[in-house]
Amino acid sequence: MAVGDLITQAEYQTATGTAADARVPLAIEGASSAIRSYTQRALGLPIQTEERTFDYDGSGVVEIDDVVNVTAVVVGASTLAPASYILRPRSAPENGYPYYWLELAPAPGTSPEMGFTWNFDRFGLGPLSATTLTVKVTGDFGWPTPPDFVKQAAVWTVDEWLRDLSGGGESGPLSGESIADFSQSWAVAARATAGTGVLSALPERARDVLDPISREAF
Repeated sequence: MAVGDLITQAEYQTATGTAADARVPLAIEGASSAIRSYTQRALGLPIQTEERTFDYDGSGVVEIDDVVNVTAVVVGASTLAPASYILRPRSAPENGYPYYWLELAPAPGTSPEMGFTWNFDRFGLGPLSATTLTVKVTGDFGWPTPPDFVKQAAVWTVDEWLRDLSGGGESGPLSGESIADFSQSWAVAARATAGTGVLSALPERARDVLDPISREAF
């Protein structure tokens, strides 16, 4: 089992009721990478404890990579006290999800939109500034245990890829494939019009279950 695989070969065989197939490990590796690329999430990746840098427009919200624990936040040259930021969403731990954005006190000159704990009704609106700050976050990044529906999406993807390679899938036989960059093309016009890349590499039902956790959905 390769690092980052969302399912094992045994899990795939149990879910599909199929026998051992030498093509499965590579398909699982490619499908897992395609799912991470589609969702822009660290699904199945082991924890990495390190410092990462993110751009911040001072609006009060900074989008970060998937993280399960944060030990330090530095905005510009200032290290924030733990009470000066909130990991979001609050429900992440109970749902088995990582945190993926921080709520911060906004810098002067940013958007006065309401809705967060720290807003201009409390901090006041300073001179406008187009300066982009950087936020350095030290923590445990990753999403090592993917939800069951992500595993199911991996099963569906591998199953369709293998059926297509055998000419037995609903989409018709593959006329070309490049697992490294998840590009596939089908011999039938209907599937070919979907384009290449991750979008066409994943079956529609897999995309449907993955969409709610896709970074584009938030």
